[in-house]
Amino acid sequence: MSLKSRFKLENPWMFITSLFYLIAGVMFFYILALEPGLFHLGLLGALSLTSAYGTLKARRWTLWFVAALFIIGTGFALITLYYSMRSFGSFFPNTEVGLLNTCLVIYIVLIWTFSIYVMAKRKTLEY
Repeated sequence: MSLKSRFKLENPWMFITSLFYLIAGVMFFYILALEPGLFHLGLLGALSLTSAYGTLKARRWTLWFVAALFIIGTGFALITLYYSMRSFGSFFPNTEVGLLNTCLVIYIVLIWTFSIYVMAKRKTLEY
């Protein structure tokens, strides 16, 4: 059995989407391990890893997890970005905050891009 047929890689964009969700999920759990008080990152990490598996296997139920992650992830990133800019007065007051804000903007753009892609390709997902 070839790697392409094993992971259903007929569409390389779905693999890239799965890779994004996998990396995001691992990063959320890594940050959760560093700061255990940020328990909401555990929810985002679990949704991301489940979405990564579902998109890799092209399962139809993935659409629900991607939609939930789209709403919760966008809300989390926008609220964190707003609070950061409100607290420090600008987008890039120092290197750490500027890097955080830049990563949040990139996360928002990527989550919107990949979520819209998965929702647009929902008819190609299997039951």
